[in-house]
Amino acid sequence: MSNRKAEISNNLREIQVRIAKAAELASRKADEITLVAVTKTFPVSDIEILYELGIRNFGENR
Repeated sequence: MSNRKAEISNNLREIQVRIAKAAELASRKADEITLVAVTKTFPVSDIEILYELGIRNFGENR
């Protein structure tokens, strides 16, 4: 695994844990929450990595 893919994968896991904790505190299920990856200023290669990791919702504002 490339360093960048490992970094993105670790960041994604941390975010998913935070979402799960927040959902639990709000008496909600984590799968009711949609994670939208904001891709502004990031290279296409990062977006491809996120896609490989299962992210399907992307947003960009330019």
